[in-house]
Amino acid sequence: MDVEGKKNTKSGHGHYFGGVAGFKKYILLSWAGKRMKILVLFLFLLIIIGGSGLGYFQYFQNQKNKSNQQSIQASKKEIAEPKKEETKPTLEVSWIDPVQSPDLGVFNKVVVDEYGYTNVTYKVATTRDGGEIYVVKSSRGSSIQYYRFKKSVDGKISFLKLQSAEQEEPGLFNANVILDEVTKYDELEVPGKITLQNGATFKKFYVDDFIANIKNTTKLSDTTNGVLYAATTQNDKLTTLSGRNFYLKLADSTTVNYSLEQDYYNKETESVAITMGGVKVSEKYDNYMISACGREDSTVLKNPSVDAKGLVVIGKTTAGEDIYGFSDINSLPATEVYNLYKEMNDGKLLSTTDPALQNLTKDQFYALSPKPVFLAKDPFGQYIIYIRTALRSAGGCINP
Repeated sequence: MDVEGKKNTKSGHGHYFGGVAGFKKYILLSWAGKRMKILVLFLFLLIIIGGSGLGYFQYFQNQKNKSNQQSIQASKKEIAEPKKEETKPTLEVSWIDPVQSPDLGVFNKVVVDEYGYTNVTYKVATTRDGGEIYVVKSSRGSSIQYYRFKKSVDGKISFLKLQSAEQEEPGLFNANVILDEVTKYDELEVPGKITLQNGATFKKFYVDDFIANIKNTTKLSDTTNGVLYAATTQNDKLTTLSGRNFYLKLADSTTVNYSLEQDYYNKETESVAITMGGVKVSEKYDNYMISACGREDSTVLKNPSVDAKGLVVIGKTTAGEDIYGFSDINSLPATEVYNLYKEMNDGKLLSTTDPALQNLTKDQFYALSPKPVFLAKDPFGQYIIYIRTALRSAGGCINP
């Protein structure tokens, strides 16, 4: 029993100590396993973070390289194409206000006397090469012609044929004048038509005086060829009506007269594209009446904000725009229109020989059909007055 007991006891102690060792071994193995797992996990995270960091690093490195490359390219471009500095163009001509100057001695006196023109010379510009430009204004009555010349540094004088409104007549110039058929300044170009942003269109008419000699001017608009002005013709006998002209001022201060075009009116034929009471009008109308010299482009209401209050719609243009008449024939504008007719009639200057249109009273005048007068609004808010051609002056310079 004792032997067996000892054996059992030994076995028991052996089992106990074997269990402790096993437990320790188990703990060590578990800890090693956990360390391995932590290590694996750490390596896994390191790989992920490292990969991401490497990606980000690569991305930023690429961006940096790209930026550097762009800077290099920009530098190369700057070297290849140096930055251009803004420079103002050198003006070939410096225009000045006209200054009356001594005669250039360019005209053949015999020919000038034959034509009967009075010549006055004006200096209007200096040129980059040290020369000077002159305008000779030739006038006879209300007729004006311009001749332009260039005087070089050495005193030689050239006739600028392309920049003169009038061409040389045989024998007009003295032998010392050189004919220049090449020189051309854009600032002196005269367009056949001018169109403004508001749609107003103007047609070239004739050469006129220097802008300083034209009275009652109002600037309308800058154009590529010069400044466009309107000018009114005042008359002491008229308080509600005025004549109106348009002028393009060129760089040398000379002007060209222009006529305002209307879609419904042909100035050359005096025909109108309008209806009154729904009936197409075939009679001719004129749009100026203050002077019969042809110096006014049109007759207008002097103060439209006041004088247009008595107007009523009496018809349409073919484009659908309203045309107007006087609601009260005894109003001041209506009376002044009739008085112009009466003065022409009494002076036997009417365009018509038809007795039915002569010696009319005011009531008879305004009772005519189609209407003796109509008004239409232009792009500038002004009212143009049109009178039947038969009821105005036949010709001559008449200033009421």
